[in-house]
Amino acid sequence: MLTMLVSDSTVKRRRKELGLHGSETTMKTIDISEAEQLVIKAMDKDPAKRSGVRTMHHRIAFDEKTHLTR
Repeated sequence: MLTMLVSDSTVKRRRKELGLHGSETTMKTIDISEAEQLVIKAMDKDPAKRSGVRTMHHRIAFDEKTHLTR
């Protein structure tokens, strides 16, 4: 089995090239009302309203390509 190691600086450089940001940076750049709308939109997709915080967090990241803090 061939295993390739990637250095931290390479990962950081690739994330920057692709325009990927963590949740803290995202929350600093978008308005709180936009974040609330993303949460409301994700909650509307759950008719039973039984999904928890972690599920909503992952659903927003997957569907909207936006990472939010809890």
